[in-house]
Amino acid sequence: MTRAALTFCAALAMLLAVACGGEERRATVNIAAASDLAGAFVVLGPEIEAACQVDVEVTLGSSGQLRDQVRAGAPYDLFLSADRAFPRSLETEGAIEAGSVRDYGVGRIVILTRDGIEPVQSLNDLTRADIRHVTIANPDHAPYGRAAREALSAAGVWEAIQPRLVVAENIRQATEYVRGGNADAGIVALSLVLDPPLPHTLIEPRWHEPIVQSGGVSAYAANPAGGRCALGVIASEPGRTILVRYGFEPVE
Repeated sequence: MTRAALTFCAALAMLLAVACGGEERRATVNIAAASDLAGAFVVLGPEIEAACQVDVEVTLGSSGQLRDQVRAGAPYDLFLSADRAFPRSLETEGAIEAGSVRDYGVGRIVILTRDGIEPVQSLNDLTRADIRHVTIANPDHAPYGRAAREALSAAGVWEAIQPRLVVAENIRQATEYVRGGNADAGIVALSLVLDPPLPHTLIEPRWHEPIVQSGGVSAYAANPAGGRCALGVIASEPGRTILVRYGFEPVE
């Protein structure tokens, strides 16, 4: 190519850049994330965007439902699950990129009580007469709901709670049920009651299986490099510090 032609191409590129707003359009990373990460992503999202030079789009939901979407080929680049078993099983099936799965934190569950009634201090207190509706996430596809059921069963109150149980689609919805007054109390994620701070009672980990959370890059990703970079940020020291701030414990 002649020097004149190169000069013309460079000038044309500059004109196109100006016409398109003067900036090169950044790639997007589409993340399917467990709903307990809603608060953390207020901080994690910008961290990923800065470190990976991408725009972040987050879809929040229950881990089981998101798993099914990833398995069906939904256009996500990264799957962040509240149950480490889901990305691992998808990796075995070929729906998650081999070798990409990484644990990123351990969740905790708490008892949240709505405004206007005496705070619930223990699982046994959920049987109080003034606690008419108790909400948990659906244990069939939400890991936090499964942990709530395990804790209630271990405390010997699962059967007593059944008539007043309100099942939410995911842990974020369960939290909103209590905050909005549609439930008197609920077993929800610690990560969702810290910002803004809400009065809550921690449930001892011995009452349920650990909520070890894990992520992996989708085998159907349009931007697999962006998914890998995003997961790397989340699992990095700064990422873990953010997660601890939002109530997640480090993975052993």
